[in-house]
Formats: sequence, structure tokens, C-alpha cells
Amino acid sequence: MNTHQNARLTVHGRALLVRRVLEHGLRVTEAAQAAGVSVRTAYTWLKRYREAGPAGLHNRSSRPRRFRRLCRRLALEHRRTRPYSPRTNGKAERFIQTALREWAYRSSEQRAHHLPRWLHHYNWHRPHASLNGQPPISRLESVNNLVGLHN
Repeated sequence: MNTHQNARLTVHGRALLVRRVLEHGLRVTEAAQAAGVSVRTAYTWLKRYREAGPAGLHNRSSRPRRFRRLCRRLALEHRRTRPYSPRTNGKAERFIQTALREWAYRSSEQRAHHLPRWLHHYNWHRPHASLNGQPPISRLESVNNLVGLHN
């Protein structure tokens, strides 16, 4: 079972909570108390069960919502890559080749330690042929003081 570390209920515990409310007639507050979860959590699982049936009681990631909120907060536009687009896919594959050649040959511990430094070098200092020898950071149109003063 792939339950995340903070989950109070397994899929079976969630099903029991739903059964207690829908079949046994317990109030949501009573079922939540019996399961050891908040009333809000109990309502969440009930809603998911009503929307998707038993499949709604399985874990699903909250990362997509966090990602969307973060993009909104930073005023970023999430652009998806069109499938089978050689121009975009080629850029991604080139980045992967470069990462393998310049960074990933190290041991796992070394990679974890060196990744932030390597990414900084790659984006701020490493010349890119496709950008006329400029680093990717040079593509920013509006350079704020922090970027402008960086060396």
C-alpha cells in the first residue's frame, strides 16, 4: 500500500469511514472521531467517494495543485510541450546529454551535493551555442537588480 507518511487512514480505513456514514448512519463528526481524523478530512473522503466511488479513496498527489498555486503566485505561465515537437524535445534531450556528460558521472551523494552549483553554472555562466555564446539567463527581457548585479 502506498500511503504517504502523514496519512491517518489507509484506503481500507477511508472505506470504513465512508461505510460508517453512508451505511451505518453515523454523523460525519462521529465517524471522523472514530477514525481519528478531522471532520474536514472526513468530508473530503466522503466527497471523493461520491464523485469517484471506491477509486476516489486512493491516494492522489497534491503536487499539481501546489504547482499551479506556485505558478500563480510567481506570475508564471505554465507552458506544456507539444508532443512530437523536435525543436522543444531536442532542447530537452540536449540538456540531458550535457547533464550526463558534465554532472551525472559522479556518485549519488556527489550529484546531490553538486547539482545546485552545476545548475547555477549551466544557467548563469556556461556559454550556449544556440544563444550566440550567452548563458540562458541572458534571455530574460527585464533584468532586475539582483540578476543585473550577479557575476
